Amino acid sequence: SLSAHAWFDDFLPEGISIVSTACMQVQKDYENLSETIARTILDYLDFKNVKRPGGFAKQDGIRQRPIFALKQVNGLYSQFIEIESFAETTNNETIVPTCRSVRSELSSRLARSMNAINDSSKSSEYGFADSTKTEKYITKSNVYLEEIDLYHSIIRDQRDRASLKSTKDTVLAKVDSFSLEMNQIFESGVDFETMARLLCILEKSEFDGSSFTGNRLPSLASSKEKAQQALRKQIEKVQSLITETSNWEEISGQMEILQKGLSLDSILHGDLATHLNSLDGLRRNKETSVDSTIHEMIAAEDYSGIGEFLAPLANSKDQLQKKKFNSYLAEMETSLTSRFGKSAEFLPHGLPTAGTTVFIVQNLDKLNEIHYELSKYSGYGKPRIPGIHKLQQSLKKETDSVKSKLNKKLSESLDQMETDSQKLNFSRLISERKNAVEFVDISKKHILINHLKRHQRIQEEFDRRLKSVPRLVDKFSKSDFKDATDLVSILRALRQASLPGDTMTSDLSTLYEDTKRDVNNTLRERIELFQKVVNDRHCYADCIDILRSLQRHLNSGLKEHIDDTIVVDVEKLLGMWVEAQEECKAIFGHTTGPRKW
Repeated sequence: SLSAHAWFDDFLPEGISIVSTACMQVQKDYENLSETIARTILDYLDFKNVKRPGGFAKQDGIRQRPIFALKQVNGLYSQFIEIESFAETTNNETIVPTCRSVRSELSSRLARSMNAINDSSKSSEYGFADSTKTEKYITKSNVYLEEIDLYHSIIRDQRDRASLKSTKDTVLAKVDSFSLEMNQIFESGVDFETMARLLCILEKSEFDGSSFTGNRLPSLASSKEKAQQALRKQIEKVQSLITETSNWEEISGQMEILQKGLSLDSILHGDLATHLNSLDGLRRNKETSVDSTIHEMIAAEDYSGIGEFLAPLANSKDQLQKKKFNSYLAEMETSLTSRFGKSAEFLPHGLPTAGTTVFIVQNLDKLNEIHYELSKYSGYGKPRIPGIHKLQQSLKKETDSVKSKLNKKLSESLDQMETDSQKLNFSRLISERKNAVEFVDISKKHILINHLKRHQRIQEEFDRRLKSVPRLVDKFSKSDFKDATDLVSILRALRQASLPGDTMTSDLSTLYEDTKRDVNNTLRERIELFQKVVNDRHCYADCIDILRSLQRHLNSGLKEHIDDTIVVDVEKLLGMWVEAQEECKAIFGHTTGPRKW
């Protein structure tokens, strides 16, 4: 566009050409820039001579230089595209060849890289026995896939892109084959050391966010589960050998295989060491004597793993071993019976205290724990120990009996609470309620659902009754002091439950004082209203009837909760109004004022 104004130079003195000179300088600068960018790209495409600040780490054949170089080329490529477009538009004879040279070198470099990747990928060996080789293979595959993706972001030619896809498919096919073989390691055999190495590699790959192969490899979670299954299978095999045979040579060989599984423990967070110790102890004690160990476990009520010691005796064909096993069963039964007795001993009349309930629940928890441990050996799986099932049934029967007694105690307490609620015995109801809440909180997991619901319902009913007290005051007032039965009963109950210094009934004491204040205020307001009506309208009949009704309730117990001044006012006003009414009747033959006001 600048060259279009070259005519301007015709008006300048001879030898001066500002526009033409500027055009030539711009073109020269652009050619220099193009040459610089193109030369830089060509330098980067010479992978062997690429240099990076800090240098490259030795990667034993892994192509780190191409990755770095292609990233640099990718950063310059947008500028190169602009230059190439400019050169083709202007048909610049200097820049066009340079751009073609870059395209040619890029295509050539792509072909060489893809050939190298194909050759390397096909000949790659990963050797699962060598974790270094395996890690190198995964790293190399990731580098290859990253290199292919970088080429893909640069290359526009469809044939070159087809070559990229073909090479990527080759690399991924090898990775899938690698993944399949890795999976087979976990699904078959007992090569625990190799499993441990592969799990470490999978863990590293799974947490490497830049991994190109992570989603093609076996899942870390499923691989861990398969490794755990393999360990369990081997443990069961060793248990079976120790329980059923005396082939110590074979047992030792299988124990050595299992021992190698310790390399998996830190990865799986398992307890293989505990199993190994248990199995080793079982093997040693089978050869010698397990008497002291079993006695100590029974005395401490530590039944965890006791079946591993009892199984050889229970399944032995030796009569002496059978007899010894039966003596252990009897000892276990005696120990459990003693614990049953402790629970029953601490179930007094009424609900037990919080401390006693805690003791009983702890007892039940221990018995449930023992029941769970024994259940491992009372079914039809392995190892099944004859006699344990009967002991477990006895344990369940006694445990259920203690639970039944706990539920019965709560049911009796709930009965008493309902009775106290009906009789408005708030003092005892509050005490029972507090004990029941503590009892349920501690023993909830052993309480029947219908008792829990009933307990909840009783609490809600009691709360509703207390919340209804203000409505009784309102009802009493609106009935012209005729309906006071419920109010008097509630006030009496609240007063009886309001014990000085008793924090348990402090809420009831507050409610009583508030209700008492409301009743007195209501009476004062109504009496003032009656006085005004009588003074203004001389309406005696209704006011006298209402005050007489109030007086009856005062004499029936309401007086205990009413200020003396109000009682005196009622008696005084009632006397005055009756006398005034009689005078009116004597003079006029009837009372004055309307009947209804």
